Amino acid sequence: MSTPFDLAQGCTQLAAELRELDEYRERRERDLAALIALGTTRATAHWREGKYLYLIHPTDSSGHRKREYIGTDPTKIANAQAAIAREHAADALRAQLRTITEKTATAWQYVGWAKAALDGLMATTGANQEHAGVTKRAAPLVTSRAPQEHASVTSHNLWEH
Repeated sequence: MSTPFDLAQGCTQLAAELRELDEYRERRERDLAALIALGTTRATAHWREGKYLYLIHPTDSSGHRKREYIGTDPTKIANAQAAIAREHAADALRAQLRTITEKTATAWQYVGWAKAALDGLMATTGANQEHAGVTKRAAPLVTSRAPQEHASVTSHNLWEH
């Protein structure tokens, strides 16, 4: 059985992990922005006659595919291939960011449920109400030394023998 100290330690660890995940997400967002700033191309490389590079872009809303001639210039070919590679890397980062967002939302949902459970526990036990230094119970504590109805800790000294 865990103690409140174990729970508090777990909450501290959870907060640290969420901060670490948030920093990781921010780094991935910066990486994605850097890739986009360098330029990306969503296309497939197609070689004609083994020496002429064409980029075939995805189908547009009218059903047409744009074909872009790159040619044989090694610099243009390298730039086109790098832009395609950056788009693939950007897609991977977008997928990673989606996963982080979904998993974080799920984690926060569980944290919300845990908080609601603790709030309910605190409300039903009265542990959130300040009473005498001996206890934090909301309901009166009746002991054999205080047989009268509704006697509470504050009306009887439990430490007397």
